[in-house]
Amino acid sequence: MLIAIVPVFNEETNIISFLDKLTQQVAYIIIINDGSSDKTGILILDWLKDKKNTSYFSFEKNKGMSTALLEGFKLIDKEYKSKRFSGDDLVITIDGDGQHDPLEIIGMYTYFVNNNLDILIAKRDLSNYPVYRVIGNKLISFINSLIGKFKFSDIESGFKMLKVAFVPSLLTYYSGFRYSCASEIAIIASLLKYKIDNSYTVRIPYYRKRVGCPGAIDFFINIASSLVAVLKIRINKMA
Repeated sequence: MLIAIVPVFNEETNIISFLDKLTQQVAYIIIINDGSSDKTGILILDWLKDKKNTSYFSFEKNKGMSTALLEGFKLIDKEYKSKRFSGDDLVITIDGDGQHDPLEIIGMYTYFVNNNLDILIAKRDLSNYPVYRVIGNKLISFINSLIGKFKFSDIESGFKMLKVAFVPSLLTYYSGFRYSCASEIAIIASLLKYKIDNSYTVRIPYYRKRVGCPGAIDFFINIASSLVAVLKIRINKMA
């Protein structure tokens, strides 16, 4: 079974078309409304009226993508322990702003299964991105490759596929702070020796500047969160 976690923030113009497309690709959708101030929440609640196999959470204030994903992972962990989800079911983390195309999921799934992976981090085609973003991504990926002892090509990609069985281990070390999620998930998986791939390329239809976290701050939060994850894992192994 394919389970999607979808963080959403102020996406009233495209959220319904996105969800309609996503329902054709996955069996279960977890939507986290991250404090949207527009009509996103109203539109989603109306859309949910005739939908099954969905869960919806809404934050009063914006908490950041990492916290939104944390809420989704907690639900998956709960359902896994209750045996509603199996360890071999797959979780897809996908942005609700249209930058990740749900039609890419079938290709990711085929690649995931054929290579017997535990986690697939989609490598984004960044040809639509400004040069400074591409350079920053390469630098963050390089530094985290040294930290995680795995060659990451695009560690900042939020378009991921991972086994449900990985979620309990992830939650042991995941902090879920602002935009640290992408690096944290990758570093934790690498240091715990899960089988990772970061070479499968997906198309990104357009570039959208992220609101709420300046690039420089984002960079240092990213690296700091990776180092904290390393420290947590080492302390746990020593205990």
